[in-house]
Amino acid sequence: MAGKLVKSAGPRARRFVDESRPKVEKAIQDARPKVEKAVEVYRPKVEQAGREAVKYAQEHEEELKGLALKSARMRLGPLGMAIDALGIGAQPAPPAAVPRPCPSCRTTNAVDAKFCSKCGARLPGASEAKGNPPA
Repeated sequence: MAGKLVKSAGPRARRFVDESRPKVEKAIQDARPKVEKAVEVYRPKVEQAGREAVKYAQEHEEELKGLALKSARMRLGPLGMAIDALGIGAQPAPPAAVPRPCPSCRTTNAVDAKFCSKCGARLPGASEAKGNPPA
């Protein structure tokens, strides 16, 4: 009995597909201009939204990285706490102040020195770096 149903359904299904094909092709043909118009209208808006998203991500990169790291740590549970304890992913320490050599005699001076400890020459300092003339 199942064989008879399959045999009789085959020709009916094929006839249905053959009869429906022109209708489907016509529907696609009719929809094509509407889809192309929608693409034309919305493409600039989508591109603009993409540019704004990239700009936002660039402007808030550090904040986004921090949030992603925090989220990852929360999902890791105890392992995330261990990562925190080890300081992995923490903000790097600011660079250590480097002793400055004297421009005249090349003697190494303290970071906050204004004058050379050997020859007394004025050391370039923060006031010159900011564009203020030395006193």
